[in-house]
Amino acid sequence: MCRMSRDTWALIGLAAAGSIAVTLANTASSWSGSVCALPARDGGGPLFPGMLGCIEFWLNRYQTTLGAITALIAARVAWRAVQHQVAVSREQTAIAIGDIRPDFWIEPGGRELYSEAPKIVLHIVNNNRRPVDLLGIEILKPQRMALSTHSFNEYVVGRVGAAVASVRNIGIQRRIPGTRPAAPEASKLSLYLNMNIVGRPPVGGVNPHQEQVSIRVRYQVIGTNVGTECVTLRCEAEFRD
Repeated sequence: MCRMSRDTWALIGLAAAGSIAVTLANTASSWSGSVCALPARDGGGPLFPGMLGCIEFWLNRYQTTLGAITALIAARVAWRAVQHQVAVSREQTAIAIGDIRPDFWIEPGGRELYSEAPKIVLHIVNNNRRPVDLLGIEILKPQRMALSTHSFNEYVVGRVGAAVASVRNIGIQRRIPGTRPAAPEASKLSLYLNMNIVGRPPVGGVNPHQEQVSIRVRYQVIGTNVGTECVTLRCEAEFRD
């Protein structure tokens, strides 16, 4: 989830305060024709001579309430700013001690000739100072898709083909090195996942359409007591079956 900056929260607080001020002004204006025109107890002229005197009376009467509302808004904005600062501090500490989680995402990566299914590129960025072991990949969606096991190296997982065995869950042993604090950029790894449609050879469909691809990645951060962890990734890709 994206976190809003302190400036954003300050703007929200100002907007809320402005809304309250406008509401009070509108309320005072609507009362001007009735409440402000009340006669004095001695039967003389109006109780509040002029609009300004009427508004001043009501603001003085409810100044404690207005002060409390303003204080609550200010406290809320300050609390959000403190929370943001604490979160940033924790993230910096996690990076320093090696407890930050690696980043994972997937995206379409083209397709083989006559293939009905797209390639999916899995990206891993290890911001942790500890190495991360990639342990396995499982296809969750679409249900008819599977990874082909014809070939597998650091760059390509599977290759589409009519006689290629396919699995929905494949074990992998790949290690992404840790990132040193002084390194110019974090350690990265990209894998191309070749998929095919289970139960029939690729024939090059002519019905292009978008579908969601969902995979589950198993990994482990070395040197911790957490054990194997999983992350589910999704993206939209074009199919031609």
